[in-house]
Amino acid sequence: MTEGETLATTLRLRSTLRQLLAMLGAEFLLGMGANLIGLPSEVSGSSRVATLTLIGLHALLALGIVTVAVIAYTSARRVQLVARMTTVGLATVAVTFLAGVGTLMSGSGWLSFVMAAGFIAAMACYGSAYVEVTRVTATVPPPSRA
Repeated sequence: MTEGETLATTLRLRSTLRQLLAMLGAEFLLGMGANLIGLPSEVSGSSRVATLTLIGLHALLALGIVTVAVIAYTSARRVQLVARMTTVGLATVAVTFLAGVGTLMSGSGWLSFVMAAGFIAAMACYGSAYVEVTRVTATVPPPSRA
């Protein structure tokens, strides 16, 4: 990989990590919204529609997070930067995703707790990876747009 390709991949990695952090924040808000309104079996009327919508968006965003986490992992491995953090982050996202599927299937409060803990761990992994990549790229001049 040439120096220019490495720089481009590193800048894309920084952008991917920033997107992951935003997606995780949105995922948290959607999950909390659904949790505060109540499970679809506990509510009726417009509250039921709202919670079903929030859970659907929560599930779709979870698929997006898994996809973007894989992209961050492969980019980090390619440039050999924050590879350990993105590996742990991807594992955390995978476990959290499976806990979410389990929560939907069983309604278990413990699996919901695993999702919350997974969110915190993923934010820590990807937040620290983003800070490190930003620190490394801070001295790099922006690409010219000639």
